[in-house]
Amino acid sequence: MSNITNKVCAVTASGYGAFAVVDGDSSFRESGKKREGVIACNTADTAATESKTLSELEFAIVVKKSTNLQAIGDIEDSLVQVTMGNGKKFYMHAAWVEETPQLGADGKAKIKFLAAKSTPAN
Repeated sequence: MSNITNKVCAVTASGYGAFAVVDGDSSFRESGKKREGVIACNTADTAATESKTLSELEFAIVVKKSTNLQAIGDIEDSLVQVTMGNGKKFYMHAAWVEETPQLGADGKAKIKFLAAKSTPAN
């Protein structure tokens, strides 16, 4: 059983509209920072390097006759709203689809959005 607080329940992308999110495998990670320690010979010189991490959203949809996978793959510079199972909402700013989704044997397609910045919707 999936944790409802981590479950993606709804996704809407500007310029495209709402997606029919399939219950099951989905994930959302906010943008942020990643720090890695750099150990020096002198412990006083030990520090960390810091890099930014992208916001990532992965989910599946049921592909209908009207679903245009090429149009989904072409989405870029879109404001994406993500609604989680616990009701929290997030925005992914200037988001893009990583690659054109492919129709699976189960009639579903997996979609992955990436963005340099995400923010909670208050």
